[in-house]
Amino acid sequence: MVGAPCCLVLMMRPSTSVRVACVMTLVLLEAATIARTPVAAPELARHVAAPPGAGVAACAERTPVPARVRQVRAAGLVRSLAIFWKAAPGECATATVAMRRDGRRLMLWVQEGSGTPQAAFQAGHGHRELPVHVHGGTASVRLPLAPPLPARHRYLPVDGRTGRVIR
Repeated sequence: MVGAPCCLVLMMRPSTSVRVACVMTLVLLEAATIARTPVAAPELARHVAAPPGAGVAACAERTPVPARVRQVRAAGLVRSLAIFWKAAPGECATATVAMRRDGRRLMLWVQEGSGTPQAAFQAGHGHRELPVHVHGGTASVRLPLAPPLPARHRYLPVDGRTGRVIR
């Protein structure tokens, strides 16, 4: 770590033997750096589920519990919501998501699979079937908002089934 800067300083000495030794040291340091084989980075498990109707095998439908919601903002508007939950083995490729805005509260219902939505979905709230993305043991969907919400407000995401605030 200190070898290269010392060699550069010593190269300014008038002695030819010191200069040659410095150049040789720098060449050896460079060769050692190049010859080192890089350590293979562990491959990250990343799975993006296929879009709806892509011929994916059936999965067990379940109702996940959202653990976190991130508001995706652009140009002063909340354009979409990213909803995250703990992934299960054999995660479904799609999830049906419904949202109802109640003032600044965003009531969210999530159901995995492409089956018939539960009663909360059928209560007149629009619902969408979205692809599920799985990364590092966490599943997520991105719910586009149409029309977008003004970003000047702080919205509070709430699990529609339990009434629990999602942080």
